[in-house]
Amino acid sequence: MTGSSPTVLCVHQGSERYGSDKSFVAAVAAMRHKAGWATRILLPGRGAIDGLVADAALAPARTRHIWVLRKADLLRELTIGLPRNLWSVGRAVADLWRHDIVYVNTAVIVDFLCASILTRRRLVVHVREIPTGIAMAVIRRLLVTARAQVIFNSGATAAAFDLPPFIDRAVVHNGFDLPAPPIRRAGSRARLRVLCIGRLNAWKGQEVLVEACARLPEDLQAQLEVRIVGGVYRDQVHFRTTLQDKIALRGLQGIIALQDFADDPAPHYTWADVVVVPSTQPEPFGRVAIEGMAHGCAVLASDHGGLREIVVTGGPEPQTGDLVAPGDAAALSRALCRYCIDRDLVATHGRAGRARFEAAFTQGAADRQLIATLAAFSGRIVEQDATPGP
Repeated sequence: MTGSSPTVLCVHQGSERYGSDKSFVAAVAAMRHKAGWATRILLPGRGAIDGLVADAALAPARTRHIWVLRKADLLRELTIGLPRNLWSVGRAVADLWRHDIVYVNTAVIVDFLCASILTRRRLVVHVREIPTGIAMAVIRRLLVTARAQVIFNSGATAAAFDLPPFIDRAVVHNGFDLPAPPIRRAGSRARLRVLCIGRLNAWKGQEVLVEACARLPEDLQAQLEVRIVGGVYRDQVHFRTTLQDKIALRGLQGIIALQDFADDPAPHYTWADVVVVPSTQPEPFGRVAIEGMAHGCAVLASDHGGLREIVVTGGPEPQTGDLVAPGDAAALSRALCRYCIDRDLVATHGRAGRARFEAAFTQGAADRQLIATLAAFSGRIVEQDATPGP
C-alpha cells in the first residue's frame, strides 16, 4: 500500500449501460469520491458506459482488449484468439504490480485472474454472476488458485460458488440512487401497467411473461398494458425475433409492446405499477427488482437466486410482491390475475417495497459496505506483507 490513498485499477468486462455497468461505475465513484482513493478505469472499448463515467465525475477510462470468458466465444478465444489473450495476460501482470488494489468487476475477466496466479499479487473480484456448468467450474478454480479476495452481490451468489474457508469473502448488496417519491395511481387506471426490463436472452424469461399473459381470461387481458424493454447482445437478434413471433402467435400485439433498451429506464419505472422479473435461471442479485421497489412498484419475480433476498412475501415484514416458481407461466399468470383484480394490493405492495428499498438497498448503504470491505481486504494484505518470513 502507498499510504492512506491507494491507487486502484478498476476493470470491467463491458461498455454498455445495463445494471452491471451501472453498479461498476457506482463502485468506482464510491472509491473515488467517498473514500478519496486514486482510481483508474480499464474497459474493453468505448460505449454507452462512457456517459455513466462522465456523469459520475470520473476520469475517462483507458481501453484495450480484455480476455472475457463467454460461452459463445470460447472456442475462438482458445484458438485464433489465444495469442491476443496471452498478450492481455502480460499486460495484466504489469497492472497488478503497478497498483495497490486491482478491483475486477465480475468473475469472467480471465486475464487478471491468470496474472494473479502468476504473480501471487492479490486481486479483488466482485462477483455479480452465477455461471453454470463448465464455466462455473473454470471460474471457481481460477478464483481459488489465485486466492482472490471475493465480494459477492448476494448470499445466493456466494452459496452457488461455495468457496473454501481460506478465501476472503464478503456479501455487499447492490445499491441504487434514491429517486423522488413515486405517485401510484394503480387503483384508478383502466389498465394495470406491467413492466419487464432487461437484456433479451435465453434466461431472462420474457417468453414466460408472454405465455402468462396469454393464459389470462380475455376480460383480464383487456385490463393489462405490458412493456417488455430490452436489447440483445451483439448479433443475437434472434431473441427479439422469437419474442415478437410469440407475441403475434398469441394475439397479444394490443397488450404487449416490445421496446428497445433505454439508457435511462426511469420513465419506464415511473410508468409502471408492477415490475416482473421472470428469470428462468437464478439472478445473482436482481437490480431490476430493487429499481422497481425504489419507484414504488409491486414486484413479481422468480423464486430463486438473489431475488429471494429482495422480494418479501411473508413474515414480520410487509409484503412487497410475490415470488413464483421459475419458468412457471401458469403461476405467473395467477399472480398477474390477483393484481388485476385487487389494485389496492398493488399499491400496498408498492409502498412496502419503497420502504424496504429505503431501509436496505440505497446506493449510500452499498457504498459504505463496499469501502469498508475493500479497506478490510487491503488491511489483510498489509498484515501478510509485514509478517516476517520463517
